[in-house]
Amino acid sequence: MKVFIAAALVALLLAGCTSHRTRTSAGNTGSPAVTQSPPSATAVVMPSATPAHMVRLSREQAARLYIRLVDPFNRASEAAGLAKSYRLRISQFRADGRAYIAGVKAFDRKALAVLWPQNIEPYIEAMVSTDHVAAIKCVRAEIRQRTYAGVDSVAKSNSNCQAQANASNATMIRARLGLPPK
Repeated sequence: MKVFIAAALVALLLAGCTSHRTRTSAGNTGSPAVTQSPPSATAVVMPSATPAHMVRLSREQAARLYIRLVDPFNRASEAAGLAKSYRLRISQFRADGRAYIAGVKAFDRKALAVLWPQNIEPYIEAMVSTDHVAAIKCVRAEIRQRTYAGVDSVAKSNSNCQAQANASNATMIRARLGLPPK
């Protein structure tokens, strides 16, 4: 019965996505007559429906998947931190920062496609839509600096860096999944 309901929902959503096209004064067929505002640069695209074949993960499955998804950007974050701490070439810090941003974006894309346990899902969504947006903006501001003095200044004064430093969603996710604190 659940599969039938889910399949019916997907069919309704797909039917609702098709619309009549409008004809412009030039005679061209255009997009629907509904005016849409452009998405913001920090907007997160959420899946509109859950396919019928997806099953919500168990806590244990979610814990294993979470670790696998966060590992690449955690490693890049640690590398950037070490480059900053040991004052390696600024180009190395920038490369690690770009790897971190790529890792965060990959995590976000993959994490939003997963049906997490219900007590985890809101924290994943919040982490993607707030914590990671701030983290990416912070790292972008840091890697634009020419010196580590500039990087340190940005880390102390940039509001996105402060938001990133105070983010707690990852801690809540780890706790609810039974994982040790990071």
